[in-house]
Amino acid sequence: MSAVRRELDDIIVVDTAQDVTGRMEDVCWSRELLRQGGYTLTFPALLDLDKVCATQIKDQSPPDETKLAYNVSAWLKPVVHGTIKKAGSGKTTNVWLIKAAWNEMAVRQAALNPSDHRCGFMPGELNCFLPMFWLGQFRSERQDWLTFPQHGTAAMTLNGHSNLTLAYRELGRMLARHLQDNNGKLSLRTPNCGQRAIPMVAKSRPEPRPPFSSDTLVPGCP
Repeated sequence: MSAVRRELDDIIVVDTAQDVTGRMEDVCWSRELLRQGGYTLTFPALLDLDKVCATQIKDQSPPDETKLAYNVSAWLKPVVHGTIKKAGSGKTTNVWLIKAAWNEMAVRQAALNPSDHRCGFMPGELNCFLPMFWLGQFRSERQDWLTFPQHGTAAMTLNGHSNLTLAYRELGRMLARHLQDNNGKLSLRTPNCGQRAIPMVAKSRPEPRPPFSSDTLVPGCP
């Protein structure tokens, strides 16, 4: 809240809280605290975020409302652009949300068919370590590898291992490269495509759906 009150031009938020179900709890409660302080936090690319958050905040949840969430294993937005505005003020603060999530299908395809999929370390390219990590998990004795990239603190520290640490580091590097600095002004290198919220299934991850991009945001999204 202090960073918001200082009316900064840009705030980078890195959300690495454990969120296997994709309910965006930390983001939702941050929005609620900002709302109580007279601010409005919006992320246009997170479609139906109001509905996702409403089922978590008692005084905003309609009766029998279907719980929605985002599939953090089919994540299309490496960096999500949002804004914070205060009622009666002309100041707008840009918020750049980097969430620990990935497009697992793209990683799987690169791992199983490396000759047909290019990897690299430039913006928009799949980090080359991630397909190797994905394949290596099949030979792992760990039972929680499907949780990546949503492990809790214990799995990342006391029960962690070097490959898992490297995977998180390389995922973070890949995501952050989608953000660029142009003479002190932050912007996205890639289109602001939409991420659709979908119904949850029995406290697990949402049902997988085909990738979705909203032409109302940026035409030509992949």
